[in-house]
Amino acid sequence: KKPGDRPRSALVGSTCEVFLLEKSRVVLHDDTERTYHAFYQLLAAPDDKKAEIWKGLKGSRNESFAYVGTSPYILIDGKEDSAHFIETNAALDLVGISGEKKLTLWRAIAACLQLGNLTFVPKPGDEDRTVITSTKELKDLAELIGCDHDVLEKAFTERTMTARTEQYKVPLRFDLAKEYADAFAKEIYAKTF
Repeated sequence: KKPGDRPRSALVGSTCEVFLLEKSRVVLHDDTERTYHAFYQLLAAPDDKKAEIWKGLKGSRNESFAYVGTSPYILIDGKEDSAHFIETNAALDLVGISGEKKLTLWRAIAACLQLGNLTFVPKPGDEDRTVITSTKELKDLAELIGCDHDVLEKAFTERTMTARTEQYKVPLRFDLAKEYADAFAKEIYAKTF
């Protein structure tokens, strides 16, 4: 072996026991950066595929969702996000995630995106209570995740407190309600991957 020669080797396998998921990137990223690839791939999918996943995706673009917004256009490995969507779906099929399982995965990603479109404001005359002003987005989210609209609204605007044997509802301020929605999106994404 000569000085400066690099050893010759080949990777024959690997195992990942722990990985870091930077959850904050689900809900917030710099204007010069992109969030997670899955969001862009889903939004770049053909409209018929998006409608199959969730009708609320049809005709949508990156700018349709607050968590994605306007972001730099880049090619990854020389390919557009739409091509990566096709490759990701093929890879999911290869590892046995297909059919309803795959639709559920993409719907979970769509739910993350839709959570970012909820808007919270203080209730007029009572700043300790919250109103969700994006009623269409809330109804669409409820339909997407299969939840009653009123139950979902209460989940974001109230919390249940337990004191000994009694339970009671406490209203959430609008800023805390927004944090809860963001935390829910982060948790969905983390559990999906």
